[in-house]
Amino acid sequence: AVTINTGDPCDDSDPCTTGTTCDSLGSCAGGTSAAICGDFTCECDETTCNCPDDCGSFCGDGCCNGTENSSTCPADCSGCPVSVWTGSYTVSTAAHVAALVGVTEITGDLNVTGDVLVDLTGLECLETVGGYVRIRDSDSLLTLAGLENLVSIGEYIRVSTCYSLTTILNLESLDYVHPTSDLYVYNNTVLPECEVINFRDHLASFGWTGGEFLYSGNDPLGICP
Repeated sequence: AVTINTGDPCDDSDPCTTGTTCDSLGSCAGGTSAAICGDFTCECDETTCNCPDDCGSFCGDGCCNGTENSSTCPADCSGCPVSVWTGSYTVSTAAHVAALVGVTEITGDLNVTGDVLVDLTGLECLETVGGYVRIRDSDSLLTLAGLENLVSIGEYIRVSTCYSLTTILNLESLDYVHPTSDLYVYNNTVLPECEVINFRDHLASFGWTGGEFLYSGNDPLGICP
């Protein structure tokens, strides 16, 4: 008869574990992963999250690693689980913003209007708008803070008649708008005109070839950072 003692080495026939030992019932127990992160083989319990050296990494795998950050890959680095608002939405009050807290995608259009909000803080999880983004007719809006993680707009952008708006730099994470969509940024009397032109050039660097570009009525003497 073979005597088996608790703690003796035990083969559990699992190539992904090593160091298993016999327990008091004669079964295999314990052990550690046999995978070696860094051996250029993605195996066993290795993933893009716990071993990107072997398994690689890509934006959308749920792990913020490598060169990813909240600007280059908000899907992984914003800390926001996927949450989709189906349809379009209009924001004009703090209660409207509160309803979108945590939303990462709006499948339709986003409209911002009214004379209540000074910024859009609360929308930091928003990454994608499937339709257009239209921000207009607001005397109270000072900045677009809250839209720092917005990276994709399916149609056009319009920012108009916001007489207190001082900057649109919060939109600099955008790396996609429809290539032939219109860009309307006009009648924002204290918004530096040079910022609008820089924003147009930023979009062009990501493949926007442009429909109509309207930028009259902004501040031609405004200073850009």
